[in-house]
Amino acid sequence: MPLPQNQLDPDEEVIALLQEHWVTMVGPFFIYLLGWLFFFFFFFIAGLLKTVSLIAGFFVLIFAFCILLVGHHFFFLYLIEYLVSSLIITNKRLIEIRFFPFFLDDVSYIEINQIHEIDKIKHGLLQNLLNYGEVCFNVLRRRESIIFRNVRYPSKFINMIEAIKVNKPLIKGDLKAMGASCPKKYRYLLE
Repeated sequence: MPLPQNQLDPDEEVIALLQEHWVTMVGPFFIYLLGWLFFFFFFFIAGLLKTVSLIAGFFVLIFAFCILLVGHHFFFLYLIEYLVSSLIITNKRLIEIRFFPFFLDDVSYIEINQIHEIDKIKHGLLQNLLNYGEVCFNVLRRRESIIFRNVRYPSKFINMIEAIKVNKPLIKGDLKAMGASCPKKYRYLLE
């Protein structure tokens, strides 16, 4: 997804672009594989039914292809959601883009200087093993916390936000571990 350079302030620079952790695609992938299994099962049943009743076999075959069609489209929608939804870090704010075709198109901004407190939440073995979780921001003049879900390496992410907040230099290698992409000016952080 192109970085929103035209929507930034004149003195604002994009530092990094982050995506959700890859584990968010595991569920849709298994559902996709399950759809293929159902397709092959009904395809086999259609072959058996064709010897008994040609019409029944034809309708079961059509049903099998409908399962495959729906499975492909839902997996494609989740893949688009994974690729387009992102978190953009600038020197002034955090921009979260949440997109799911036909259902969700949200963009939220958090001014870095308005952040009062940052917490990370990692529940369960999988989140601790794969090092991803939720990052909660308490923002001044706001009652509820803002939560970014499925953030890779939440501790490094929090350290980076706090370093930007107090104008400290960013640590090399943190962005590479987080799977970020950067503009040319900040490519040295990926080394």
